[in-house]
Amino acid sequence: MGLLATGGGHALLQQIEKRLIDRDHLLTAEELTDLTTLASSIPGSFGLNLSLAVGYRLGGWRGAALAALGVLALPLILFTLMAMLYFNLQDTAWIQRFLRGMRPAIVALMVMPCYRLGKAARLNLSNIWIPLLTIMAVVVFRITPIYIIVLVGGCAYLYGRFVKPQENDKD
Repeated sequence: MGLLATGGGHALLQQIEKRLIDRDHLLTAEELTDLTTLASSIPGSFGLNLSLAVGYRLGGWRGAALAALGVLALPLILFTLMAMLYFNLQDTAWIQRFLRGMRPAIVALMVMPCYRLGKAARLNLSNIWIPLLTIMAVVVFRITPIYIIVLVGGCAYLYGRFVKPQENDKD
């Protein structure tokens, strides 16, 4: 999967979804959403964090190690070769045109998993304000994401501790 994750870790998310949820049925969409949340919440590369989380979920420590190796080995080799090529040809017009042409495709590769994640997280009109406020806090107000993660984690804890039990009592 590491070879197919062109565009970064979020492209890897799409491959994991297709293979482990749709094809092999090793994870549910909800499990992948939880693992994605975990991978996004800790420092480091999202793609590596996600592969470690999925690998651990499916095969323990051995699965995590193999997932990391699978995600890192081939891209490391290819990136090294591409970096050598790029630094030798970076000023050529065709490389510049190629990179400008790739940008919209990379954006699309990043947007689709976000859409699917939103769907799996059951976003609707009553809770869409949470990701929108998060985007605004990071982009407009330049709040560091770790502060948002801590705040949202605290709010989720309080919600689960005090509000959710009352909702269950109504059943």
